[in-house]
Amino acid sequence: TELFTGEVKNQLIKHKDIFNKFHSFGYQMASYKGLLLNQAYVLYSPVSNLQNNSVWEVKLDAPSSCGPQIMINHKTGMEEIFAQDIENKIYLISNTGKILWKKVIDGQIKGKVYQIDYFQNNKLQYVFNTAKAIYIIDRNGNEVTGFPLALNKRATNGLSVFDYENNRDYRFVLCDADNKIRIFKSNGKEVEGFEFSGTHDSVNIPLKWERINFKDYLLALDQSGNLYGVGRKGESRLKFEEKLPIKNFNYCVEYGKDIDKLLHILKFLPYNLEG
Repeated sequence: TELFTGEVKNQLIKHKDIFNKFHSFGYQMASYKGLLLNQAYVLYSPVSNLQNNSVWEVKLDAPSSCGPQIMINHKTGMEEIFAQDIENKIYLISNTGKILWKKVIDGQIKGKVYQIDYFQNNKLQYVFNTAKAIYIIDRNGNEVTGFPLALNKRATNGLSVFDYENNRDYRFVLCDADNKIRIFKSNGKEVEGFEFSGTHDSVNIPLKWERINFKDYLLALDQSGNLYGVGRKGESRLKFEEKLPIKNFNYCVEYGKDIDKLLHILKFLPYNLEG
């Protein structure tokens, strides 16, 4: 029910006993030869089984605001959990359910939390953004010097982290309220020479990066369904005549026979469902 609002959410709660008997549900749409193909899968059992099979549980200071993310402890190689609550507090939780640290940040995390080797010494840090800033935090909960990096304009999407040459010289890419693509170096300085006129509408999902025939392509999708393909300097490298039909969604790329058909097939799924 957390994905829905309004009357849809109320109906789900009202008939909770019935919906608890649906074990899984999947839905997929794809465009093919001018058609919009739909496929649904539902698994239903008349016997509801709500027993608690959790190995451990941990109580946050406030309700969780998003799904927990699995992180790697660079010292032990074991998995840990990164979480945030509705009061903007973030947590690192061990694989035994112990809260290792918690701290308040300036807002809700947009998008996912990445792990990077910021100091290039095989130790991992957490990088993410809110609408106001980019954060890099080490495993002990301490902010890396120079961060959080305050943004001049409100970020509209979650951060993308690219390592073009696989040498840990990271680029942090996001879009702002002026419909501009902003690219920052690892040291927090904005990349010079990136000239892009901007998107027609706000971009609410992270940018993607593809390397094809030794050329880099940043792919952006705005809320009106416009697709953009630009190079590292902001130059337009791909132009798309068609728009995607819905506003809030994610997408993946399948290559065609040549670069002109880079997005020959688009598969997409709901990204933000509202009643």
